[in-house]
Amino acid sequence: FILFAVTSAPQNLKQRTVIRRTWGQRRGVETGGQEVITKTVFFMGMSNNKDVVDLVLLEAGVNRDIVVDDFVDSYTNLTTKSRMLLHWVTKYCNRRNTFIVKLDDDMIVNPAHLTKSIITQPRENALFGAKIGGNKVSRAGRWGISRSQYPFQTLPVYLAGNLYVMSSDVAVKLYKQSVRFHIISMEDVYV
Repeated sequence: FILFAVTSAPQNLKQRTVIRRTWGQRRGVETGGQEVITKTVFFMGMSNNKDVVDLVLLEAGVNRDIVVDDFVDSYTNLTTKSRMLLHWVTKYCNRRNTFIVKLDDDMIVNPAHLTKSIITQPRENALFGAKIGGNKVSRAGRWGISRSQYPFQTLPVYLAGNLYVMSSDVAVKLYKQSVRFHIISMEDVYV
């Protein structure tokens, strides 16, 4: 089983619609005589705009593929959104032979190609994506981290947050560790 866990924002209806009409509509991928079941689920926080909230609730009722949690969805809350995603996966997808593809709603993927690559990986302790690391910490701007949030001079090795893949046991481990640490603003570094 492969869960495509897409982080979205309440106002991004267009992106979710495109995903549902293209790569997100697949429910399974045939690989070497084996059918791998896939499911796409969108994760987001709440909007301060009542009209947007009403549209998301309608969309969720029609499509039954949206998980919304009680926090204001914003760029600064991406880490909260990722922790919410990990919590949901821990609660509902915690089984062997499950992979989670975490990606943003502005990504386009080929599920068949990605699935064929994923199923060749170990079923446990799997975590892969575009590796980044050793960069000097920026203290200002969009990707700035305050010294109180992160006192070190360089960032650790981490995976780019726009797309990474993990086995379900890794998602559980990441969630359990995430509740032990203070949230920082850089979601991909935090996870």
